Parts: sequence; C-alpha cells; structure tokens
Amino acid sequence: MSSGRIKIDGKTINWIWKNETILELPVDQIIAVGELTLNALDEDYFVILVTYDGKWHRVSMYAEEIDQLLCLLAAKFGVKKFEAQLANKTDFASAITYPSALKGELIVEKNTQNQIELSAPIQILIQSGQ
Repeated sequence: MSSGRIKIDGKTINWIWKNETILELPVDQIIAVGELTLNALDEDYFVILVTYDGKWHRVSMYAEEIDQLLCLLAAKFGVKKFEAQLANKTDFASAITYPSALKGELIVEKNTQNQIELSAPIQILIQSGQ
C-alpha cells in the first residue's frame, strides 16, 4: 500500500499521492509540528503540521522520503533529529514535537462531538503569534 511520497522544492513541502499533489505547504508557515495516531489500521500514523493561520495538515509517516521531511523540520526548529513519541501507539494519541517547550503536550484532541481539533496549548501558541 502506497502512502505517496514527500518532495521538498526549495522551501515548500509537497506530499504527492497517485501523481496528485495533496499538500503543498511553505516551510516558513509552520509554527508547530507533532504526531498523530488514529488506530491500528495500516494508514494510522501521521506528522501534523500547524500553520500560523491556525490550520493543521497531516502527512503519512509511511510516505516515501518522510525522513527528508523530518530532517527539514528538525533543522527548522533547531534540533539534531526528529524524535518519534508515538511510534508504538495503536489507538488515538497525539503529541507536540516542536516547539520543544511544548514537547509531549497534545497537538490535537477530540472534542465532545468526536471531531479532531487543535489542542489548547497550540491554540495559545497561534494566538500569541510566535
């Protein structure tokens, strides 16, 4: 099962699946990064990218060239390498990876309607404009 591939064009992240670009995101728009697991199915583990405008995007951790993306994100946030926190989770879980001051906090959570939304620490970060 293919999860697409990552292509970095200069300072833009592209996630391509079945020859279609399903995400095109400038690196300089990313304010926070984290991980999300949904369940024990095949396509259940994602990198979460949060932008200054309060939107969040997910990219499969199983996409080709994911290591290239993780290295780029580590460099952007000034750390040596991306450290996965949820690699062995088999149910819904999320965690912030960057910024480091919030590492381990939830990046997204389920609301009372069982919809996934940004967590309070991330909403505060967006409102502060950091």
